Amino acid sequence: MNYEDFIGYLDTMMPDYMQAYRASSLLPDMANNNAVHVNEKIIPNVAAGLIKVKPQAERFTGEGAIKFVDASQEKYDVIITCTGYEMPDYSFIRKRTA
Repeated sequence: MNYEDFIGYLDTMMPDYMQAYRASSLLPDMANNNAVHVNEKIIPNVAAGLIKVKPQAERFTGEGAIKFVDASQEKYDVIITCTGYEMPDYSFIRKRTA
């Protein structure tokens, strides 16, 4: 199933969630697989403005804040980073030969 069809399927199965997903601005425009973030808390909270998504962090400042690539700067009590993601290794699957 291609990405557009998969998103259409999710729209049918979870219309409220997908509406919140779009409102959060986190739904990818395109993807190389059918993996879509499904979490009962994060997307609705982002869509409701309870969680703020920030751009890429540029650096930590000497004052204990984070400076972002858009030149904004914030201090936080807790920082959650999502780093080191790698595409899955499917090399264990043998290629079909004719």
